[in-house]
Amino acid sequence: MTNPTPFSYQIRASEYEITVNILTGVVEGTFPRRALRHVIDWYELHNDELLEDWELCRKSEMPKPIQPLSLNLRHGVTLPNIISLFGLPDP
Repeated sequence: MTNPTPFSYQIRASEYEITVNILTGVVEGTFPRRALRHVIDWYELHNDELLEDWELCRKSEMPKPIQPLSLNLRHGVTLPNIISLFGLPDP
């Protein structure tokens, strides 16, 4: 998958990877259905914080922490958090 566009974040787990648009909630990519429901729930709960962090990044300021998504997927795969936000490089 390519680098996320502005207003988006990426989530990876095992061979799955999706990009979620912060403004629209549109999801691109493939993810297990049950886990995707949790991702969408997280998006709805934290959308205001995501938009606030996007504005901070645009001003070259450090984004505020957002409670991470934590899922235990089948076969022991764990999705610890959102790994790429607003196209910033992985830590």
